[in-house]
Amino acid sequence: MYAKLIEKQEAAGAVVLKGPAYKQISEEVEALFNVLPAWDEQGRKEAIQVDTVLQAKVIAELLPSIAAVRNIAPRLDKMHKKALEPDPDLQTYGPVMKEKVLKLHERYLLLATLAESLLAYYDEAAGKAQEDADTAAAEVQQQQVKEIERANKAEQDVIVCEKREKEAQRAKEAAERAVALEIESKKREIARAKLEEAEERERAAALAAVGG
Repeated sequence: MYAKLIEKQEAAGAVVLKGPAYKQISEEVEALFNVLPAWDEQGRKEAIQVDTVLQAKVIAELLPSIAAVRNIAPRLDKMHKKALEPDPDLQTYGPVMKEKVLKLHERYLLLATLAESLLAYYDEAAGKAQEDADTAAAEVQQQQVKEIERANKAEQDVIVCEKREKEAQRAKEAAERAVALEIESKKREIARAKLEEAEERERAAALAAVGG
């Protein structure tokens, strides 16, 4: 996760020597030893999982320090090779300076090991934190989707219920109209039957009068 950032900072942090290489590198190593051990504290390591401020500090403070450690390597390697030169005619350093360079190289290796172990740890921690954040975001999104689905379902249930109520009302009204029509039809039939019966009586009475 931090690899590309480190590469950019290494490129941006290339050092131009401004005096004796041994003195400059020694000062850089000691300065970095004053910075990196604090990042190796267990409490800080544990906090990185949830502390967003600390996560920002990793990028702002720790990564530049690790890049600075890496930028020391090519310069110190040249000095170390010269210190290990077996041919007396090709040797650059005297015994005292040689011993200083070898000790500086040993101390730098401790620093570089610490730097890379911190990078590995915080890189993994950042990846885990990002994974947890992504998981949490996905869970929130899923919950939102479920809530929307529930709301849509509730709304759909209301629509279906209203539709059924309207259909039931229409069916009830249709049934009532059918009953009313049936009653009206029966009333007309009764009235017609009474009329026919009255007419029949009148005809019978008329015939009886004529015959009498």
